[in-house]
Amino acid sequence: GVQKGERVALYLVNSPQFVISYFGILRAGAVVVPVSPLYSSPELAFQLSDSGTSYVVCQDLLYGNVERAEVQVKATIVTGAHEYLPPLKGVFAKKTPSPEGPGVHPFQKLLRGRSAAATPTVNPDTDLAVLPYTGGTSAQPKGVRLTHANLVACATQLRAFFPNLSEGGEVVAAALPMYHIYGQVGVLLMGITLGATLVMFTSLDLGQILSTMDRQGVSVFYGVPALYEVLRNHAKTTWVNWKKMKLVVSGADSLPETTASGWEERTGKAIMEGFGMTETAGVSHVNPAHRIKRGSFGVPLPNVDAAIADPDSGEFLPIGEVGELLLSGPNITAGYWKRDEDNKRAFTEVGGRRWLKTGDLVRMDDEGYFHYYARTKDLIKYRGFSVFLREIEEVLTQHPLVKAAGVIGIKDPKVGEYPMAYVVLRPEARGRVTESDIREYL
Repeated sequence: GVQKGERVALYLVNSPQFVISYFGILRAGAVVVPVSPLYSSPELAFQLSDSGTSYVVCQDLLYGNVERAEVQVKATIVTGAHEYLPPLKGVFAKKTPSPEGPGVHPFQKLLRGRSAAATPTVNPDTDLAVLPYTGGTSAQPKGVRLTHANLVACATQLRAFFPNLSEGGEVVAAALPMYHIYGQVGVLLMGITLGATLVMFTSLDLGQILSTMDRQGVSVFYGVPALYEVLRNHAKTTWVNWKKMKLVVSGADSLPETTASGWEERTGKAIMEGFGMTETAGVSHVNPAHRIKRGSFGVPLPNVDAAIADPDSGEFLPIGEVGELLLSGPNITAGYWKRDEDNKRAFTEVGGRRWLKTGDLVRMDDEGYFHYYARTKDLIKYRGFSVFLREIEEVLTQHPLVKAAGVIGIKDPKVGEYPMAYVVLRPEARGRVTESDIREYL
């Protein structure tokens, strides 16, 4: 059986099996290691090895990746989407041959043979609950150590921040991937502790999602900017009465002004932008439902302290100035898994308090709302002047014939760094807009 402290990987799509496994692992005192179902064998192998995973619960369609990863684990538990479909749909669902061999167990068989093992004692402040992985754009992903107390704190903070939600009376669209911390805490943990009904979606079939949301009377919807951008132009978006929803929240990335305004014009409902990281158990800031400020990712959750510091000196900055966001609170990670050097860089002590250095450049306005500028690595120095690459991107995307834009810094010994923009034009602009036109627009 699974022992306290052992790591158990969940290599699953959104499904009842994910929920069952997640809470079963926590009850056993073990640690959930969520893995993206989009991961290939090499990516999977790294996460399983680095975390020291003992068991894997995987989708039957993904079992081949587990084999090819060639990481020694005690056992692999295999399950299929058809297992929780209604009887008639289950008959016609696509099934793969059940893998067999030493250490391979069917999920349903284990459920039927559940034992009456004693539940171990858990110290919520020190015992890990989840070990999600983050980063990986410029280095290997890092495991983020989240305790039981971190998760409970964030779920409780969200419930306190949204007093308009009624216990046992909400219907939440579970479209976000649950392997991601945003889906785990915002949707799964908050939804379960609220006694809400979770309407679970395995894939992003937008037509099916919209029709199901309308039929089920969804009252809470969490999304990401890219999803809202697609939905605001989708033919079936108006099938849903968004105005009646209590919460429509965006996170995981900065919400473009064009997306926010276009969405509100189409649906009549403002998006509540929020901010969070894996290191904050998912969330640290959200816009209040009664006073949404477009262009801001909101105010800190209850019991979260936020400060803005000079990235170089570490000195706290006054209202209105741009600096690095520092966070402190009960939802902040205990640190990175086996990454002592990263922990030294990511945390600092100020005034006897431990702060997480987020690496995000923000400012706070005189009403206490926070505004995102860039990652610290996206701030360049041009002839001694600070240039925020995101500001250039925002100007470019306001051009009526520009679909998307990305700006990077290029090292140059004469000026330090200069910005280089990559622009994607709208289809109707091809042949009509030149590089000089874009330069003139800037």
